[in-house]
Amino acid sequence: MALAGGVLAVGVLAAGPAGAAANRRPVDGLVFDACSPTVAHPAEAGAGCQGCVIADSTAAQAVLVVGDTSGGPVTISGAIDSPAAWPSSTASATPTLNTGFRRACLAPAKVVPCDGVERYPVVTPVVNGTSAGAIGAGVRRC
Repeated sequence: MALAGGVLAVGVLAAGPAGAAANRRPVDGLVFDACSPTVAHPAEAGAGCQGCVIADSTAAQAVLVVGDTSGGPVTISGAIDSPAAWPSSTASATPTLNTGFRRACLAPAKVVPCDGVERYPVVTPVVNGTSAGAIGAGVRRC
């Protein structure tokens, strides 16, 4: 599966004032190679969070996914950190997520060697100002 040009354009190449929000996008149309199980947010019933990876034969992207089935809007933000896995990290700005929707926050795509080593980027979702703690973001294998 190749990294889609739309993912890279939306997730990485934004600049200027809108750049902080440009790494977010709807989950529809994204194809993940691996995802952690969805974790219920401890402080907001109905908010589910997970980490995922999009990869091809040479590059990978860590992704934070948050869904809202709480019955009302929530504010979401978070961080993606993968220094031990591949040098890529990002923060997701704080948007409002309406109930019934899922959003993805994408870290920049980075070249990852195909050396058989399992790599685990970590996502830290924040919903309504409360962190859900660190979640392993899937596995990128060669």
